[in-house]
Amino acid sequence: MKELLAVTAGVFLLVLVTSSTWAQEPLSSEESVAPASPATTDATVQTAEPIALEQTATEAEDEEEESKTFIHPFSLSASISNTFSLGAIFRDEYTVQNYDLMSFGLSGSYQTPHDPLSLSLSIGFNKFLTESGGSTYQREGRFGDMDLSASYAPIFTDEWYTGISLSGGLSITIPTSRYSRFTNLYTSLSPSLSLSRSFGKLSLRYGFAFSKNFHEHTTVVVDLTDYRLDILARDGGAENIAEGQIALDTGVLSSFSISNSFSISYSWFSGFSTALSFGLSDYWTYDNGTITQQDEFTSPNAVPGRGHGQGMNGSISVSYSFLDYFSTSLAMSTSQEPLTADHQSVRFPFFDLETGNLQNTSITLSLSASY
Repeated sequence: MKELLAVTAGVFLLVLVTSSTWAQEPLSSEESVAPASPATTDATVQTAEPIALEQTATEAEDEEEESKTFIHPFSLSASISNTFSLGAIFRDEYTVQNYDLMSFGLSGSYQTPHDPLSLSLSIGFNKFLTESGGSTYQREGRFGDMDLSASYAPIFTDEWYTGISLSGGLSITIPTSRYSRFTNLYTSLSPSLSLSRSFGKLSLRYGFAFSKNFHEHTTVVVDLTDYRLDILARDGGAENIAEGQIALDTGVLSSFSISNSFSISYSWFSGFSTALSFGLSDYWTYDNGTITQQDEFTSPNAVPGRGHGQGMNGSISVSYSFLDYFSTSLAMSTSQEPLTADHQSVRFPFFDLETGNLQNTSITLSLSASY
């Protein structure tokens, strides 16, 4: 029994000495950190995760701050473009009303704290470079209307099923142009909606817009104290509506309109894309009480009612963005009525094949910068 106890005590001492020797041995480079207890390890991991997430968030905020401009949340953009009809290049004996128009645009926008909502204000100036340009004199230059716009994009995006995004906007016209003031326009309101869907580099878009004009009169009324015009008017006639005010025989002004647009674009590589767009619009004149009722003066070939007109636009464009702030584009656009003169067939929307002088097809080269 004593021998057994002695052997057991010897084994215990041997194990104790061996353990002490292992604890005193230097660690290798891969084991230079002593292992922590399970409780310490869990606490370290739990502490490290918030630190890593905080660092990631901070880096993202830094990148976002670097991407913002000096005047953020405001931005400015300017553009210059030259538009000329194809008839100005391919002249022939039937060429008429060919034009060359230089346009300048300036706009500013504000990104509200509510990210989808932005506000913008824009104005333009047009200068005709050809004798046929302008409505009052050759090579006329004039400012356009000022537009105050609000855009909310997107209102909603269906991420589960269709991937379609819905956006909306509202535009208010401030009548600063000479034409708007001549027609006594108070303002125009234009709400719009659009649907868009992207398939990789391919993007599709449909837009719908309604526009309502607010004029002082349903026809153009001229105050002779403001305009020096030689106008023939009957004393006491219907066109002489007040002392010094004459209603011109220019037809009834447009009251409201609707438009539908479709576009498809493809981004070939960073900054370079092409687009094809098509639009249809309808407008109706005011009801001034004389065109919507049939009387003894109504022609048997006339249809009483508001005046109605249609327009069609087709465009093919190429655009390229460079140096972060600049972009340029080249577009061929055709604006015309959708039906031929005899209303028997539909016109080709992307090129003027009807007039014989190509005056409805134009080329636009533009350069824009934004900051």
